[in-house]
Amino acid sequence: MNSDELISLFQGNPSVTGKREIILAKAADLFFNKGYYPTKMEEIAHAAGIGKGTIYEYFSSKKDLFTEMIVWGTDLYMNYLQKEMMKVDTLKEKLEKCACLIINLFRHHISAHLMNVLMSGPHVPEEEICESIQMAREKHLSLLDSVLHNGISDGSIREDMDTRFLAEAFMGSVVNSCMAFMNPKEPIDDLPLAQKITTLFLEGANKRA
Repeated sequence: MNSDELISLFQGNPSVTGKREIILAKAADLFFNKGYYPTKMEEIAHAAGIGKGTIYEYFSSKKDLFTEMIVWGTDLYMNYLQKEMMKVDTLKEKLEKCACLIINLFRHHISAHLMNVLMSGPHVPEEEICESIQMAREKHLSLLDSVLHNGISDGSIREDMDTRFLAEAFMGSVVNSCMAFMNPKEPIDDLPLAQKITTLFLEGANKRA
């Protein structure tokens, strides 16, 4: 997935027609690039081409705007991911699609500051933000759980495996790899990295007989 495709989830999406959606799209762009705390409401208003007061007609505070952006952005993201997964057939290909999208998002579109907020989970000081982040994470894990459960049905995964645990493990592997390869000594593109992670996840590191 290239940068233009990812940005289109927010700014080029057909649903971005009303003023509220435009504010959300511009807020997403600024939050992703600058982080939650450094981003000012004045900057969001300027980017959206409106006055600062207009934002408060739709959102009561920056915290409210951020939490609504997470909910809105998650829905767009999940819809896109599901469509991408439907384009391929095998479990490995579906997991690679998922991993590549996460890697692209984290490596190229989310600032280190915002990543710290997103990864803080229960340690985020604002309860509403924590809840929205947990909701987004749960939606992603539920989709992975479903995909992995289908993998049991088609024989790709052993029947005795806990698919929820596998979903957590896969998500953790991808996110940790994003952080480890944020500035690698030897550059590696998103897709090859996603393929390496998926292969290791599904096949392990044991030497084959």
